[in-house]
Amino acid sequence: MRNKKRYKLFSEYITEIRNLMNKTIEPNEIHNMFQEIKKNIRKRNTEWIDIGDVGFIIVGKSPNCNPSCDYYIEECYIAPEYRRQGLMTETIKDYVTDHYGTYCMFIINENAIAKKFWESLFIINVLNDRFNNNENCTQYWFKC
Repeated sequence: MRNKKRYKLFSEYITEIRNLMNKTIEPNEIHNMFQEIKKNIRKRNTEWIDIGDVGFIIVGKSPNCNPSCDYYIEECYIAPEYRRQGLMTETIKDYVTDHYGTYCMFIINENAIAKKFWESLFIINVLNDRFNNNENCTQYWFKC
C-alpha cells in the first residue's frame, strides 16, 4: 500500500515538473523513474522520506551524488493543497539536523518558487562544476 501512495505522489510530482518545463511525459517514463528510485533505496544509497501521505523528499547519499557533497536532494514534493503549511520546511530541518554535511540539488531555472523556498531556509550557492550539464537547471549547494 505504501508504494501505491508513493507512486501516486511521484506521478503527480513528475507531471507538475514536466508541465513547468513544457515537456511531455514519455510512455513508461514515470514508472521507470520510480523503479530506479526503488532500486537505489534497496541498495541503501538513497532514502525516501515520507511527509505523511501528502509529500516526500528523496535524498541520495555519498557516493550516489556529486563527489563534492555528502547528500543530494534528488526530489521533493508536497501536494498543492498542503503547501505553505510548513510541512516541507519542518521535514527538511529535521533531516539536516540529524545528517550534517554538504548538500547539493538542482533547481529548474523556471521554478522561482522552489529557489525562493530554499533561499528562505539556507544560504544556497551555485555549484559550478562538470556535473552540471543540464541547461534547464542550476545546481546549488548548502552546508549544515
